[in-house]
Amino acid sequence: MPRAILRLGLVCAAIAVLTALTIAFVPGLRRGAAQERMAAGARAFLATLDDAQRAKAAFPFDSPAVRDWHFIPRERPGLPLSDMSAAQKSALHDLLHTALAAQGYLKVTGVVRLESILRDIESKPGAPATMRDPGRYAIAVFGTPGPDPWAWRFEGHHVSIHFCSVDDATSNTPFFLGSNPARVPNGPEAGWRLLAAEEDLGRELYVSLSAEKRAVALLAGDVPGVILGPGRDQGFEKAEGLLHADMDAAQRALLERLLSQFIDDLAPELAAQEWARVRRNGIESVRFAWCGGTTPGEPHYWRLHGPHFVVEYDNVQGGANHVHTLWRDLENDFGGDLLRQHHLHDHAGK
Repeated sequence: MPRAILRLGLVCAAIAVLTALTIAFVPGLRRGAAQERMAAGARAFLATLDDAQRAKAAFPFDSPAVRDWHFIPRERPGLPLSDMSAAQKSALHDLLHTALAAQGYLKVTGVVRLESILRDIESKPGAPATMRDPGRYAIAVFGTPGPDPWAWRFEGHHVSIHFCSVDDATSNTPFFLGSNPARVPNGPEAGWRLLAAEEDLGRELYVSLSAEKRAVALLAGDVPGVILGPGRDQGFEKAEGLLHADMDAAQRALLERLLSQFIDDLAPELAAQEWARVRRNGIESVRFAWCGGTTPGEPHYWRLHGPHFVVEYDNVQGGANHVHTLWRDLENDFGGDLLRQHHLHDHAGK
């Protein structure tokens, strides 16, 4: 009996070691699987297009159009939804699902849905607000989806999401979402707030601070809009705000919930990769800053600034009923350091 127990113990120990080793390697394997799912989704979408559509949707990987992004209503590079069949739109939504969790997918599609609501709000008798058109959201694919670096973007009014695949990792920024109106004022969707958590958690965190800590978190000056928008790829000259490390446990939890409204928009494997970077670089170094009023309906702005990222939120326009959110990666926007490391490795010894 003792020998049997000893053998059983050894077997269990061996299983535990194998399990630990498997878990240790899962993140890399899963990231690779996430990469292939995204590439397969993009290939499937492109396969549905005819030559004319593909000419609009597909660009060389090094095209200048990859950095030609914005979140205003305008003509933009790519194939718009208005030029797609139902089957092609379905393939596009399948691609979105490879990059986004349910939380993120519902936000992105919610922004497109809000465009029709905004059109109804802004239209006048005999003067429809035709610029508010859900059909103007467009996809652009850069390079060939597969093992070599490639990228794609889905963009329209208040959406600009970018993904760049490099080896076994993905760059997920710039990642912009907005909501106009922030709260639907009337009609069948009255009261709907697409980006409610981003506003409510930010305000809750600031209000929870003591007067002394609020003074550290408060930004001077007028309430800004998002600052690191198109054409502003550098970070802030100095970090401002209250450190995660200087908050109490409840406030730290609020900060992390606030950050999760962005990172957890991503598909689980991609989100896990981003959370690992945040922890590795020091979540205790993330700063929270606030500007503006604390009563709903007052213009306000908040920011999370970490060692490698910035997340911004503003609700300033339209009587503080018009939200912008923006996540920038100070290392890996548009592929960034991932591409630099790829090229260094690819050309090593040549």
